[in-house]
Amino acid sequence: MGGTVGLGHTECDVVRGIGAPSNVNLSCDGAGRRVAVVTWTTGRRAGIYTFTSGRLSSI
Repeated sequence: MGGTVGLGHTECDVVRGIGAPSNVNLSCDGAGRRVAVVTWTTGRRAGIYTFTSGRLSSI
């Protein structure tokens, strides 16, 4: 694995590029948008990725 990942990519795009995550937390922000905080604890792209309304909004 290790595909290109960038802001604006969908959750599915990122999982296809990185592989299965270690942890996923779902919530809603103040505007009612779905927020997913997805963590990869291993691999070259380990980190915390935040998706807002299904799109990568921060790494």
